[in-house]
Amino acid sequence: MLGAWARAQVNDCRSFLDIGCGSGVISFILAEHFSKAIGIGVDIHQDSIFQAKINAVENKLDERLTFYCDDVRTLNLKNKIELIISNPPFFEESTLPNDSSLQLAKHTKTLQSKDILGLAQKYLQDEGVLCIVVPIRVKEALIKSAKILSLFPLEIAEVKSFPDKDPFNVLIAFGKQQNRCNLKTISLRERNGHWHKSYTHWVKDLYLKM
Repeated sequence: MLGAWARAQVNDCRSFLDIGCGSGVISFILAEHFSKAIGIGVDIHQDSIFQAKINAVENKLDERLTFYCDDVRTLNLKNKIELIISNPPFFEESTLPNDSSLQLAKHTKTLQSKDILGLAQKYLQDEGVLCIVVPIRVKEALIKSAKILSLFPLEIAEVKSFPDKDPFNVLIAFGKQQNRCNLKTISLRERNGHWHKSYTHWVKDLYLKM
């Protein structure tokens, strides 16, 4: 969902950084969509990076995608980036996975939203965009923290399971320019169980049948 939505936040992306890239799914979505883009994927989980590199070769994207096992808090890049994208860790203390290496990759204490905002402030191009997805409960705190770093919301899309339910996640696109913010709602399914058009609008080209 994040990768599909992020494609619409920039016109013709030439460079992107995927923070917490895992096995590289979002990087592949962006590389397929932006045929001239050079992408970097970073994750602290070694096995995920190993798999991402294999996937890049199998999808013939290894010449445009580079994956590193690194900590974004100490990451050094040579050039500024047009699009930074991240799905931060989603496990709380009570729901950590048993695998200790996955705990490191997924735990909110290891990579926090403030680390991603700081990286964006440093490496995002002046007209670049940071796209991030977080639980709805941290929406206002994230926007407040971003403004302190002169990063402003360009588009906010709240995600619901059904149209009549409260949102559980929020997609936010930040930029260095303070413009009018677009507000949207994305519902995953209709009450009858079918995919909602506000969801399929973004992801229909990623599935063979939907």
